[in-house]
Amino acid sequence: MRRRIFILVTALALVVTLAGGVLYAVAATPVAKPTMKVIVVYKSRSDAKAIVGRLAARDSTGIYPFRLIPAVAATVSKGTLEALRADASVAGVYPDKKIAPPVDPPGAEGAAPSGAASPVAAASGAAAASAPLESEALQLTHAQDAWKITVKGQAVMGQGIRVGLTDTGADPMHPNLAAAIEAYRDFTGSGLQDRSGHGTACSSCVAAQGLPVFNSQTGTTMRYAGMARKARILMAKVGDLGGGTDSQFIRGIEWLVEEQVDIISDSWAGFAIPQDGADPVSLVVMVAIDAGITYCVSAGNDGPGQGTLGTPSVVRGALTVGAGTGNREFSQIRFLTRPGAYMGDQVICWSSRGPTSQGYVKPDIMAFGAYGWALAPMAGDAHGNVGIQGFGGASMAAPVCAGDLALAQCAWKLAHPGQELPALSYWQKLLASTATDLGYPALDQSSGLVNAEAAVKAVLGQGKWMLVSVAGDKASPSG
Repeated sequence: MRRRIFILVTALALVVTLAGGVLYAVAATPVAKPTMKVIVVYKSRSDAKAIVGRLAARDSTGIYPFRLIPAVAATVSKGTLEALRADASVAGVYPDKKIAPPVDPPGAEGAAPSGAASPVAAASGAAAASAPLESEALQLTHAQDAWKITVKGQAVMGQGIRVGLTDTGADPMHPNLAAAIEAYRDFTGSGLQDRSGHGTACSSCVAAQGLPVFNSQTGTTMRYAGMARKARILMAKVGDLGGGTDSQFIRGIEWLVEEQVDIISDSWAGFAIPQDGADPVSLVVMVAIDAGITYCVSAGNDGPGQGTLGTPSVVRGALTVGAGTGNREFSQIRFLTRPGAYMGDQVICWSSRGPTSQGYVKPDIMAFGAYGWALAPMAGDAHGNVGIQGFGGASMAAPVCAGDLALAQCAWKLAHPGQELPALSYWQKLLASTATDLGYPALDQSSGLVNAEAAVKAVLGQGKWMLVSVAGDKASPSG
């Protein structure tokens, strides 16, 4: 009897031990947590509510349905990702990619930051007062010449045109930029400060006011102006020092579309595989274009090879801008060349080139981007620049082109009060037909360097251009 009791007790103890082990094993098995940031594109907008509901039911986090494209951003688990890929209502699941911050291409390496002391003193303060207005893009793209043109008694300065930028922010306290900033929204959660300085630089290329700013790198006080001083800036901060994400970028574009800007300047680019226009970033860019916005995007700094464009510069309807040279900055700091000896008529080697993977000819136009000056945050940026900085790259070319385009659109609005601007195709053909030929193949330069003066004159039916036929345009070709 005692033996039976002993066996029974032992058996029960074994069962309890095994049960405890099973329970421990179950408890110790890690539950799949949502760690993968994705953007889910669905086939029909009618599927949106159901897909968002399924994401929420599977413990996904950070769920954000976009307003203008059929897609939702979320952080999902591996199991949810597999379920999404098998979902018949899902057109595609894309990683919510990290977009690296734009980096200036090789230039004046070793030159002191603009906010730091420098042994170079290229000119006295008195001499600077008579020096050309900066940046050199004003002269090379003939923006200053366009300012001399009047329409019904008003000089063409960009008034009435609203330019949206997707970037790292803009310094609203910079006295040379503050008056141009109409609206500012942060999509990164890092605040409104432009710690990178990239967004302040790009904004200044469009609409800096032409006020003096001391440049410690040259030891002079420069007057710096954007291409269209009376245009207005709407800044969508979509990145910071560490870059941004596709979902932040898309939210920024959606805001600018809803604000009904006339032009968007985008100096950020990444790679999407395949480059077929179906990725979420391309989708929102096409929404902007369909809304009547002229989308200026940098070609990128990955040349000189053919087919080196990224996304969204490959989008067919976007106005893709490559970078041309100036190099007055180099003579001012006595880097590689002496003062007064420089050239401004070339396509820089690192400017990205077409064609796209679908065979479209890109870029669409060139603009100044190698190298010049641009504004920097007054509180300083992460690179030591204060007030003004050396700048360059296709990142510079896009806002320069956007500013020149703002002058042409301003002229059109002054000449046609109360009327809507023509479609994107008009502005693409206008800029191409009035560009300054640099003598490079089309896949390197398209038709050449943007010429703001010629574009404004063409809008007003003056000068020479090759615009053959654009729907809705009443102007006739001129020879």
